[in-house]
Amino acid sequence: MQEAAEQGAFIAACWELFRAMVPSLPQAQLGELRYAFLAGADTMFTFITELYDEADDDRAVDCLNNIAAECQRIRAELSLRYSSQGGHA
Repeated sequence: MQEAAEQGAFIAACWELFRAMVPSLPQAQLGELRYAFLAGADTMFTFITELYDEADDDRAVDCLNNIAAECQRIRAELSLRYSSQGGHA
């Protein structure tokens, strides 16, 4: 992933990892899902960038820890959902 980030392709690499969890979706649905994924990535990056511009370090770290915990919950939910459908998380 570090190499993808260095090449300006980090989000694309993340999409491919996520896409592997839902291999049986129709192409049209994958296209819509990709746009939703990209919008989410953009929103998250924008929020984190603004957070660091506006918050003191302790508050920013607390917010990032909360985001990390939320992502862990989401990852567990996705894993349960898609592992039962033949994908993997």
